[in-house]
Amino acid sequence: MEQPPKRRTAEPRSRRTGSARWRVIWLCAALLIFVAFIHYYWVGTGTAGARHFDSELSGTRTARYQTLSGLEQRRLREQRELVRDLARRYVGSPTSGSSLEDLRLIQTIVDRAELAPDQTWELQALGVALGDVMAAQLDLEWIAFQDEYGRNRALRLDETDVVIFPVTMISKRIEAGLPVDVDELWQKARRTVREARPPA
Repeated sequence: MEQPPKRRTAEPRSRRTGSARWRVIWLCAALLIFVAFIHYYWVGTGTAGARHFDSELSGTRTARYQTLSGLEQRRLREQRELVRDLARRYVGSPTSGSSLEDLRLIQTIVDRAELAPDQTWELQALGVALGDVMAAQLDLEWIAFQDEYGRNRALRLDETDVVIFPVTMISKRIEAGLPVDVDELWQKARRTVREARPPA
């Protein structure tokens, strides 16, 4: 003999609403933690020994400072020429390679060119242009920085362990979907150098 279907007892509406509210709260909290982690990992600055940061006091035992290879120097030249072309196209005048006015040109290119996150070569070319301004204005030297994570073009302060990585400053922010404030990047680098440079 067939049994009639059992009638489900409806869950009180207030209990369902409260449960859903807590799920939303926990989801938002997890999302905030994830965003904070991504921001810390990709774009934090000024922490010793943190390889992925823009500027650091490189305290790893395996870090080595070397002169740029011929290939690395050629890549710098090619990326500088690329930025000059972008500046002519989007601003109307080329970058100088050393003037603070280049910061405005770089920002204009970032805002107008709408480069995609996967256009790494172009985005890192803008980082090279930013690095040239830092090198000229802060008396830094382009070097090859080698450690257990690999080899990268970077700027070094005199014979100290203060190393700045301008090449990826812009590209990592674009890849992470974060806004790019070129002047803020410049100001942070300048503070890093001023605080680390021995008094005259």
